[in-house]
Amino acid sequence: MTTISILIFFSVVIGISGQIMLKKGLLEIGKINILEIKEIFFNIFKILTNKYVFSGLLLSGIAALFWISILSQSKLSISYPLCAGLLYIGLIFASKIFLQETINAFQFFGIFFIFIGILMLAKSS
Repeated sequence: MTTISILIFFSVVIGISGQIMLKKGLLEIGKINILEIKEIFFNIFKILTNKYVFSGLLLSGIAALFWISILSQSKLSISYPLCAGLLYIGLIFASKIFLQETINAFQFFGIFFIFIGILMLAKSS
């Protein structure tokens, strides 16, 4: 396994974890509308003091560090679609497992085509 593959793996897994934590926190907080100026400071306080949102932001930042390392060593035209596809597929399954979200037939069909695209990208690099 190459260094880039390891970096992509950690970037994707940490990125998915961050998104799941963010969503878990926002399910606790409720709907946030940043366009409501009168409640903007209260909303920021709610966001920053929720342990899940804070953890999600921290994990997203760590995933970004992995992403920067990936970009410094690979072609953007290969690495971005590869990471985005893996993130999408992984996030659908993680959402099902950790957030009890449903997966419909269209998502499964989309996952299949994205997976084929990922295989083609991996083969071409």
